[in-house]
Amino acid sequence: MALTAQTGCLQSNSGAPESKKPKLVFITSGTNMFWHDASAGIEAAAHDFKAQFELVTSSSSAPGDEESDGIAFAPINGAVQLVASGGRVCFVGVDHYRAGSKAGALVKEVIPDGGKIVIFSQTPDFVLAQERHRGITDELPESRFLIVDANSKSAILQHLDAGVVIALSSRDLAVCAELLCARDRLDEIRLFGFDEDPTTRDLLAAGHLYCIVTAQPYQYGYQAVRVLAGVSRGDISVLPRSGFLDLPLVVLGRETASQSAGSDLHSPHDSTLFPRADAGNLDRATQTGNLAADRVAGSGSVVR
Repeated sequence: MALTAQTGCLQSNSGAPESKKPKLVFITSGTNMFWHDASAGIEAAAHDFKAQFELVTSSSSAPGDEESDGIAFAPINGAVQLVASGGRVCFVGVDHYRAGSKAGALVKEVIPDGGKIVIFSQTPDFVLAQERHRGITDELPESRFLIVDANSKSAILQHLDAGVVIALSSRDLAVCAELLCARDRLDEIRLFGFDEDPTTRDLLAAGHLYCIVTAQPYQYGYQAVRVLAGVSRGDISVLPRSGFLDLPLVVLGRETASQSAGSDLHSPHDSTLFPRADAGNLDRATQTGNLAADRVAGSGSVVR
């Protein structure tokens, strides 16, 4: 989520009497399961941080900046689109390179002696897919791991001797599952995925999917409200140093498929996730730059 806020001043006014609740607007990219869970986090944080909020499903129906104290929206290309747009105060999301690295580490646990690994993406040019792919390959540099890229069903069919297939999105995962099921290979090849939706839950419950590495939609909503409410009141201590608030990853495996992850998503995170009170200033947080490079250069800005 990209965040933009109207600020009346740049100094914390936490000791001043509260005149009104800040009005926050969330522009969603759909009405799927992700936004259902995110809206629960939005509602909880609005109560905790005394804010009003409105959900709209398209930018055309969203009020202008002058009608709200803060706006959150879901950019298609994440931090890259945020940089291009400029003027935003913060990006709340997952470091997809780190997600790929986590998947690579799990692969090493599954096939420690090595083997063929197929990485499948129908949209290999998307930044999200590229970052996940880079995280996987950087985690598996040893020659015992043979990594093959595939972007079509026919490409997967050429490598049914693989030990692991990694789908880089939920859409890719659905394609892989259908194809491997049709070839009766679904229970022989370890299938990895990213992002949680009803299909991945069903595959996990049936034992056809080894695991998924996913974000926490509840925390997307909750932390977006926390940051926007703080900045709209002039409290810049809520801003992360790099302008990127990196949320923790969750790994769901077969043994957790039947469990609701709600208790985990609602529990407080380690305080190291969020910046110290003196972590940055508004000018630095709104500076347009290469956020991805900034995260690499400033190792302290990413939670690992």
